[in-house]
Amino acid sequence: MESTRRHFCVLIAFVLLAAHSAQASDTWPVARGPSREPQPYQYDLKKWQEVPKEYLEDAAACILYAGNSYIVESDGTVESITHEITRLNGRKSIEKLGEYRHITYNPAYQQLTLNDALLHKLDGRQVVIEPRHLQLRDVSTDYQVYDREKELIISFPNLEVGDTLEVKWTLRGKNPEHGGHFFNRYTFGDPSYPTVLDELFVSVSKTRSFHYASVSGKVDPQITEKDENRLYHWKAAHCKQLPQDDNMPSREELRTYVVCSTFSSWDEVGRWKKHLRADSWKSSPEIDKMVAEITKVLTTQTAKARALTFWMRRNVRYVSSGERHDYTPHPPCRVFANRFGDCKDTSQLLAVMLREAGLPVSLATLGTYDDGQVVESVPSPWGTHAILYVPLPDGDHWIDTTLNLGGWDFLPRDDRNRLCYILDSEGHITLLRTPPPNADGNRFEQTTHVWIRPDGASRCERTVVTYGSAALGQRDSFLEVPVGERRRQIAAELQDANSRARLLKLTFDEAAMQDFDRPVTSRIVFEVPGHFSGSPDREGRKEM
Repeated sequence: MESTRRHFCVLIAFVLLAAHSAQASDTWPVARGPSREPQPYQYDLKKWQEVPKEYLEDAAACILYAGNSYIVESDGTVESITHEITRLNGRKSIEKLGEYRHITYNPAYQQLTLNDALLHKLDGRQVVIEPRHLQLRDVSTDYQVYDREKELIISFPNLEVGDTLEVKWTLRGKNPEHGGHFFNRYTFGDPSYPTVLDELFVSVSKTRSFHYASVSGKVDPQITEKDENRLYHWKAAHCKQLPQDDNMPSREELRTYVVCSTFSSWDEVGRWKKHLRADSWKSSPEIDKMVAEITKVLTTQTAKARALTFWMRRNVRYVSSGERHDYTPHPPCRVFANRFGDCKDTSQLLAVMLREAGLPVSLATLGTYDDGQVVESVPSPWGTHAILYVPLPDGDHWIDTTLNLGGWDFLPRDDRNRLCYILDSEGHITLLRTPPPNADGNRFEQTTHVWIRPDGASRCERTVVTYGSAALGQRDSFLEVPVGERRRQIAAELQDANSRARLLKLTFDEAAMQDFDRPVTSRIVFEVPGHFSGSPDREGRKEM
């Protein structure tokens, strides 16, 4: 009797556990609901008949529709609706796009609503995505920093070639950094797949300032008014995928994009950023003591700036991803204590140290190469990189704190010829352009002396001197690298040119290697057996 009762209790427990599991699998990890975009797009299977043949046969996937709508409310709350419809043309796209990973959001201030998630079959059937096909997870986590963003992954089931994925979602929230403003950049098309139709909608109050411009192409908006709002509508049709060739022009030149902002002027951007960084110019006794130690024997402003820059690069590690703080750096005292930070953190700390040393310094925000340029006609705090502008008696200097192996004021290619806005500690903004690239910024000087032996073998002594970005590459390959690995790399380069080449001796100017303001110099001795010997016709002689 007791055994029967025990078995009965176990059975009840299994039943309850199964019921709980079934209930959990029916629970959506995010909210569901309808969208409220200004002009909804309706999918129609017949529209594929109008798509160019090469979009369906030559590409791994084809995007029938990509649309983004932004509804900007008076208090700065933004509701964004994203709608994407993509056809899988082959197995490669199924492998790459079967797990839909485009939905990310910050739960600290954003609410995600999944509007639609459908799978359209070639015969017109629809497969509705169920809760068990969704996973909500953290975007990225490591042992030092934690990114609060979440990622919703949709695993589409039973995918076949010719299937079409349709996903629509809404994000609603007010970014605490933006101060009630809205600014954005929208690029038309997709770099990997052709896009049939791409649309952008922005709805703002009639009474609110709104600047916009199209770049790398002409796209004029249709403007309509309804009640108290004004709706801007941009669209681009038949956006082809980008060429995959090497040495192409920048992506920002190949794709048309729209920039827009509710800031009325650059002065307003300056006031906004001054308020955002109100506590970012505060030093600490520890920072002041370090500045005094570094500069105590230095007499010129340039020497002080150089020493402080190299201290920063050698002692504060660059961390590119971390806690979300798009425009607000961590306090300099925290970065100084932790000894790591991103470009905003490290540039702000170095700015505080330079100012403590009595040097003029301003913060520079820009879009790096391929990310797009700051647009003068559209006042906006947008930017993807932070560097420093230091005007000294011997000239203007630009400092990239993330460049660990270069000269103290050397700018890499990605920072060159970029329009940026310069912000001083008082909140004043000036627009300046960084120096353009030049030959000295990536220069090789190679001299080879060749001795030819009677047997046709050659002995070569080569001296290579590299400057700028070329020196960066040399330091990246050979600094703090064992001698054997250095020889292996150089021998491989020589044998790529001539398979019979043999490396005899390799030396580097180690002092120049350690001084990042100097060029890197290497000396290579090698021989090539039979370099100038062969058949009579190749030697240019005639046998008697």
